[in-house]
Amino acid sequence: MSGDGNRLEEWKKAGECRDFPQPWSDYLWSLEFEHRPDDAKAFHSVAKAVCEQCPVRAECLAYAASGGLEWGVYGGKVCTDRRRIARMAEADGVPCRDRSLPWPQRWRLLTDWIRSHLNVFDEATGEASAERQQRRLRARRTGQPSRPT
Repeated sequence: MSGDGNRLEEWKKAGECRDFPQPWSDYLWSLEFEHRPDDAKAFHSVAKAVCEQCPVRAECLAYAASGGLEWGVYGGKVCTDRRRIARMAEADGVPCRDRSLPWPQRWRLLTDWIRSHLNVFDEATGEASAERQQRRLRARRTGQPSRPT
């Protein structure tokens, strides 16, 4: 499994985010503004745009999703979208969150699956949008405020 371990670290050298200076990288890809959602949303939008152009987007997303990382932007996706993509992969038979497998193996399996299903980036975004719309409709029907997007 050492090959997977090496591959797990090598991809980071090719990331579009690798040369962003501090504190900008923290603003864009982490929780620097968790207490200020509007600022976080603006910075994460920029981060996602950078990620869309990144040659190792699949590796990055798989790194976070297979490792259970819950914060920040990885592969252009926040945690809920990464979970959604991991569920899609699992439904397709990929054990990407099976803790009985070593993380490098889960990462490799999910990376390979994402690379062969690049449409999942858009599918996850579409599903998230549909879920938000459903929440808003339910909230209107019940007279309750919907959760912020």
